[in-house]
Amino acid sequence: MLTVGGSNHPPFTDTMFGQSFFYDSHSPVAILKVLESLRFTVEHAEFINPPTGGRDKGRYGIVASVA
Repeated sequence: MLTVGGSNHPPFTDTMFGQSFFYDSHSPVAILKVLESLRFTVEHAEFINPPTGGRDKGRYGIVASVA
């Protein structure tokens, strides 16, 4: 099981609990291609929370198994 960001966006810096941090993620489509290339079978994949178009880039959940 894994989660990735819900959109293809450039890396950015954000702030949480008063601390700056770097954030980046592959898009769901890119991660599904990587899993396929590694011979994983995607059992289930869906948005846990979709992107809002604003600051929230969403979260995409994937359950995969070794083929």
